Amino acid sequence: MSGSERIRDCFCEFWMTHKKRMFFVGFFIIALIAGGQSLTNEKMPEETSEIQSGAVNPHILRDVQLAEETENPLLHKEYPEVAEVVEEYYRELAKDGKAVERYDNVDIYTKLGPYEDSYIAFAYYEMQIKGFDTKIPGLGTLYLEKDKNGNLSLIRRAQDENVNALVKELMLHEDVKKLTGFVKKGYEKALEEDDALQEAVYSLRTVYEALLIR
Repeated sequence: MSGSERIRDCFCEFWMTHKKRMFFVGFFIIALIAGGQSLTNEKMPEETSEIQSGAVNPHILRDVQLAEETENPLLHKEYPEVAEVVEEYYRELAKDGKAVERYDNVDIYTKLGPYEDSYIAFAYYEMQIKGFDTKIPGLGTLYLEKDKNGNLSLIRRAQDENVNALVKELMLHEDVKKLTGFVKKGYEKALEEDDALQEAVYSLRTVYEALLIR
């Protein structure tokens, strides 16, 4: 089986197994494959205790202009508890998948979420696909908030107008654009250096577009 076929088959299984378990998260690599940078959905690990369904905390809006970049800057390694939950998520994600061997060099950038004790995390990672030596840089976008006991959780299916509207605004911030541009350059460089990987990744475009309409 060729590299393209192997990744395509793994991705199909990756998507269909967890299609009903999606939560609010961006998957930058697949967005690039599809020809854009809009947020899409990524699968959920089978067992991650920090992940919850829906809202888990009484929602109190923050008293700041979160859509303004000066009021809500992109912070690097500012919240250790956010990094801990996100890093654990990617460890579990790799364990649960067949296409990805591991996510290395996970690095967390954070903006405030719409509610008190809520956060939007931008997680840089380098994805090691099984059967390939070259790592692919990617950027995940995740929503987290604390529950009534003060425990921070990734939120599955965060179908909240305030959250979704804020994320759209945050993606227009120059600091976020700079980060996504950095990841995009790394992504393109990785494919340029590995012809087999480039062929395999580009072959996912058709698969991704087909799965979106199911």
